[in-house]
Amino acid sequence: MMKLISLTELLMAISRALDAMHPALHAHQARTCLIACRLGLKLGLPAQELRQLFCAALLHDIGAIGLKTRLDLLEFEEVDAYQHAFMGAALVEKSEFLKDTAPIIAYHHIVWDDGAGKMYQGQAVPELSHLIHLSDRIEVHCHGDNVLARAQTIRQTIASESGRTFKPEYVQAFLALSSHDIFWFELAENNLDALLVDLIPDVQMSVSLDALEGFAEFLSLVVDSRSRFTARHSSGVACAAKFLAEKMKLSVDEIQEIEIAGFLHDIGKLAIPVELLEKAAPLTPDERALMKSHVYKTYQILSKVHGLASITQIAAMHHERGLGDGYPFGMDAHTLSLSQKIMAVADVFTALAEDRPYRAQMVKAQVLNVIEQEAQSQALDPAVCACVAQHHDELRAAVVQAQQRSEAQLDAFWAYSR
Repeated sequence: MMKLISLTELLMAISRALDAMHPALHAHQARTCLIACRLGLKLGLPAQELRQLFCAALLHDIGAIGLKTRLDLLEFEEVDAYQHAFMGAALVEKSEFLKDTAPIIAYHHIVWDDGAGKMYQGQAVPELSHLIHLSDRIEVHCHGDNVLARAQTIRQTIASESGRTFKPEYVQAFLALSSHDIFWFELAENNLDALLVDLIPDVQMSVSLDALEGFAEFLSLVVDSRSRFTARHSSGVACAAKFLAEKMKLSVDEIQEIEIAGFLHDIGKLAIPVELLEKAAPLTPDERALMKSHVYKTYQILSKVHGLASITQIAAMHHERGLGDGYPFGMDAHTLSLSQKIMAVADVFTALAEDRPYRAQMVKAQVLNVIEQEAQSQALDPAVCACVAQHHDELRAAVVQAQQRSEAQLDAFWAYSR
């Protein structure tokens, strides 16, 4: 089965989610991408390099784990910003669609240093890395109201770093572009997505479910990499959902769609500060409300991507419950599909068998007791819960194996944080 999906829409949605963690971030990656693409066009970059620049700039801070790290990066004089860049590269190189951007992201905080920045520890630094570095630092200066009033000061600050911090050719391109008011007005524009799509034509791809599954698994690594306590969760849910869907005799395409949805079901947690994900104490009412919002954010992210409608409807409903008292939409057993019911059970089963900041993983008897109670109350589908009870040992073994595989994939990423 083939699906036509928009890679551009998906990347923009992920970027928005990462920048939604705090108002201070204010679409930092999208605005950096806009500046970089404007500079790339001014410099006459070929189409392939513009595509790489677009993807790398839009996700350049993907390796910044915690909210504090992201906020620290907004300071113009970074002390050591290399770690998050290398961590981001370790993530994107696992995606077939994005791995060519890994070196660009890895070196996007290397200073020009009068040309010495062409190399870093014996490795060639891509030219596009220096372009993103300049764009990133310009964007940081643009935070606040009425940026046009500060335009001349920003231009002077950037110009003073030409040669030492930034490649002179790129600074000259910036000074030429920024001499026109439209450059600054665009940075204050709310509808950045439309501007970006106009600059870089939308990348739409007909992909098989197999290829989409691989990309979804990469995105699950991005989500799970943010916390030791969320690590492996998405892969566990995807495995459990696929296992249960097979036992419940869903079609081949339905089984693959539910597995993809499992990888993507918590993508909304990109917008939740990692400090909240790892909080061991009980959540306050405000924190609980923010945590619950991750499901709707999953819906917001995925629903904006053409070609993912059926997968979105499965992924974003994993906290709906049979009596209609779940969230965010309040659906009930009569309106939930079997795939959606399976996803809810898969999420609960996987969570119960994992360590969480506030409790240790549950043993078999505890897991089955909770699942049985959820079935008796009609919160979770009784037939799917019975399938869990019948195949528990096989299911748990499959989930553990899948989680171990994802943990191995994350090792390269975590190596940069040690």
